[in-house]
Amino acid sequence: MTKIDEGGSVRNEQRLKRQGRLWYFPDGSMYVYYTPTHWRGLATWEQKEKP
Repeated sequence: MTKIDEGGSVRNEQRLKRQGRLWYFPDGSMYVYYTPTHWRGLATWEQKEKP
């Protein structure tokens, strides 16, 4: 899970995968033209989502 957090605004919250210095969509079809400011492992995210 990744996001861009610029103080008062949060945007681009989505699942991405990292390969080298680039961030790609989960299916690897294309890289995004930004670097997320925050990220965490998907296992951590899924644990927090469960009731």
